[in-house]
Amino acid sequence: MKTIAILTIELYVECPYCGHAFDLLTDTSLNDDGFLIKQAISDDRWAIPAEDRIECEPECPQCETVFNVKGLEW
Repeated sequence: MKTIAILTIELYVECPYCGHAFDLLTDTSLNDDGFLIKQAISDDRWAIPAEDRIECEPECPQCETVFNVKGLEW
């Protein structure tokens, strides 16, 4: 019997103002054309330190505050 593996990618961040955790990839304005995924894991990004790979300014869906995200933790 065989089955296939399923790869899921999530990019969670916690709002520094209210503590709400949410997936940045669900915000289509931030991830248009896979922008955040390309910043995180594309071939040309491997030479860049993880703390410099992601940079964006999401709006928290809970408290609606905009904050800065910079860096990626594996």
